[in-house]
Amino acid sequence: MHDKLSAKVQPVKEVVLSSFVFFIVFRLLINCLYVMFSFEILDPYYPLYEWQWYAIWFGIPLLAGLIIVIRYHNQLLRYIGRSIALIVIIIYGFLGLSMYLLWNYPFKRPAVFKELLGAKEVLAITDFSYKPPDSILLIENSLISKTSACYEYYCLLERPLVAFQEAKAYINKKGTVTINVVREIIQKIKAENLLPKPSSEYYHESANSFTGRIIKFETNNKQYYIVSIRTGEVSNDHYALAEFLLDGRDSLQIIKSQTFYYDIAGVEFLDYAGLPFWFETFLLVCMTLSILIKYRLQAKKI
Repeated sequence: MHDKLSAKVQPVKEVVLSSFVFFIVFRLLINCLYVMFSFEILDPYYPLYEWQWYAIWFGIPLLAGLIIVIRYHNQLLRYIGRSIALIVIIIYGFLGLSMYLLWNYPFKRPAVFKELLGAKEVLAITDFSYKPPDSILLIENSLISKTSACYEYYCLLERPLVAFQEAKAYINKKGTVTINVVREIIQKIKAENLLPKPSSEYYHESANSFTGRIIKFETNNKQYYIVSIRTGEVSNDHYALAEFLLDGRDSLQIIKSQTFYYDIAGVEFLDYAGLPFWFETFLLVCMTLSILIKYRLQAKKI
């Protein structure tokens, strides 16, 4: 009985370990596509997709590797895969955990809330600034005319506009949110302690001072507010963008929230699209070359 079970496990183990060989190669191909072509969906800053991005960057290489090795697995591929499996797991585990601790997301910035992609009409847009304890200043929103998509590092308050452009929603640029609604929304967010916390008392005032944008929109006969808030420093050169989705009726109930961080004149180059991407690509090239050389040598029994 034990021998039969062991016989069944061995092919599965061989397939899994062999798949790491092809995973490395396909991951390198995805990186090359990202460098050579400006596909929006491949960009870590593109605000409309999240699981789709992970499916392309990691799911497709994994699936393609498994499909190939199910047909072509052998002891030699298993031997090579066993030698690189732990390296692959450590590399992506280290990169993902490091970036999550720094930015609050592992590889790609979180996508905007899916409700924005169903928008039919943008009813009102208002920019504002806030300083504690309760000073609110409405800002002339000249930036609203800039509705073109942005995918760069500092695409922050513009993220919802990218979604509305994709949804082909009508934007009423003259509509504004009243200061009373702005104040009530801020009070609700603060009451539920949803804003990022400063790293120390020194950053308390800056972390609680912010600029923001409130957009009221309609989708499928429902109305929502999307609120984007850029805080001041929460730690040295470290800032936060918080996004909230609220019921657009009188209740102003907070439905969803998410926060991620970014740096100004700090360590922004450590975001995935910066140094980690090139570090990963360099390692993928080295591992791919070593796999090819090792396979040729082992195949010739040198």
